[in-house]
Amino acid sequence: MAEFDFDILKEKFSAYADGFIAESEDPGPFLLKKEHTFRVCRNIRRIAAGIDCCSKDLLPAETAALFHDIGRFRQFREYGTFVDAVSENHALLSCRVIDENNLLDGYGAEEKKRIKDAVFYHNMYAPPNGIDDSTLLLTRLLRDADKLDILDVVTRRYLSGDNEQSNYVILYLTDDGKVSPALLEDLFEKRVITGSKVERLNDLKLLQISWIFDLNFDASIQTTITNGYMEKIFSTMPQSDDLIHAKSFIDSYISEKIHRQ
Repeated sequence: MAEFDFDILKEKFSAYADGFIAESEDPGPFLLKKEHTFRVCRNIRRIAAGIDCCSKDLLPAETAALFHDIGRFRQFREYGTFVDAVSENHALLSCRVIDENNLLDGYGAEEKKRIKDAVFYHNMYAPPNGIDDSTLLLTRLLRDADKLDILDVVTRRYLSGDNEQSNYVILYLTDDGKVSPALLEDLFEKRVITGSKVERLNDLKLLQISWIFDLNFDASIQTTITNGYMEKIFSTMPQSDDLIHAKSFIDSYISEKIHRQ
């Protein structure tokens, strides 16, 4: 597939997304995902440039970014939520939408599989063991690019205080001013927090903070630092001793990562 054909893929994606936007009385959630997708595409190009990603990897990476959340549109229309646990796995749904709409026509069988595998793996706790290096690269690029945009979106919402108007962003979680102790333990053990442990808004914020442990590329860490995502999220949480300690721990972790670069 030639480089310029990516514009055709973007047109296919936009046509698919715009159908949901036009039919909805509340297009907000669908616009959110359309805009998110294009930002993830930009993120993945920027991260790939930082590792001198070759052209044979860049186009599949951009394509995986373009279609990684395409299942979200059907998910929200059918279930009214972006929460996989109460609907269905949006990554698997994205793979089905890709197949049903022949969105990867023009790619060979091997590249199709590689792109779809990256889409399927992008929301897992961690990529599975044993996948080939080229698929792992694609998956890591996509996971970082996705996380960076989500962090950007949620920090803006948290700082604006407009949580009631964007419940689909905060997953309809309530803010009771508390944090689950088990999640703090995960953080201090440098474990990425799983969604199944999230019970309240501050838990979700800690989960997003824990993504710092799952960023794969120096450019991703640097973007997190430059935009102050960790600091901004912590600033919207209670200033308890535990959370002050947690912030200091994350600051130290980031400082160590920088000095190793």
